[in-house]
Amino acid sequence: MMFCQAVPNQGPDTHAKKEFTNSLGMKLVGLPHTPVVISIWETRVADWETYLKHEGTTWTHKPPFTQTLEDPVVNITLPEAMEFCNWLTTLERKSGKISERQSYRLPTKLEWDAAAGITADGNQSNASFPWGDTWPPMRQSGNYYARRITGGRDDGFEFTAPVGQFFPSRSGCYDLGGNASEWTADADPEGTLTSALRGGSWMYWRRECLESQYVYSAPGTTRSPGIGFRVVLEDGAETARLARDRQSSAAKLMEKPAVDQKEVDEMKRKLMEKRRQQEERSSATPRSSSPSPAQEAPATK
Repeated sequence: MMFCQAVPNQGPDTHAKKEFTNSLGMKLVGLPHTPVVISIWETRVADWETYLKHEGTTWTHKPPFTQTLEDPVVNITLPEAMEFCNWLTTLERKSGKISERQSYRLPTKLEWDAAAGITADGNQSNASFPWGDTWPPMRQSGNYYARRITGGRDDGFEFTAPVGQFFPSRSGCYDLGGNASEWTADADPEGTLTSALRGGSWMYWRRECLESQYVYSAPGTTRSPGIGFRVVLEDGAETARLARDRQSSAAKLMEKPAVDQKEVDEMKRKLMEKRRQQEERSSATPRSSSPSPAQEAPATK
């Protein structure tokens, strides 16, 4: 009789497929050289209401304007966004949608940069703005405060817009500029959290604030009808692999090339042998006497 051993759920192989759809219908795509897949949309009102209903939580911070279920949820603080990520992680681990090694969280600065086409050294590999290098923004470039932008075109939305209405970035993400500013979070080795807002919002119109590299440092308790968030799904195994690769690369750069003593001794032996042969040839060749000044004198014409 053959017995089959149960294999624990490993979760979706997100980095092999480079895309993943979670239980809320969020579509996530891979970011090169990172351990995460990132949601192509900002977290929607529908996602937030599912969370509130599941947790039985009352939330009294709706914005002072009407939103559809497909609009990005706004008026969200950093702790609230992180709690949502923790809830979604627990929910999908229990259901088997993701494995114990996987977890939802907010993107780091570098991960958000990667989605926007900004390289690790801070260079803009795509363009100055999410829509390109031209100013003012084109009509379908994003949801901004167009009436305050000289020459700007009405994007058709007075406040927030349903996600995915405008042109995506090369990474496939929508609303990296406009609609809602997005929380990012970075932790140092001591665990201290640094938060920042990226991507502008429907309330933004100043040129420098709409650049992809613009970073607005804000306390995590900041609440605004222009602030939302998007999530990433991290694979712990992929994080560990990338860390090993970085350590290996650093070690190779630091290590000195090994010296083969036998090769060094052989080189010395050959050099000494060459010198000995030169000395032998020199002693075997008769030396002529130096010519006298008379011998060097030219013949008389």
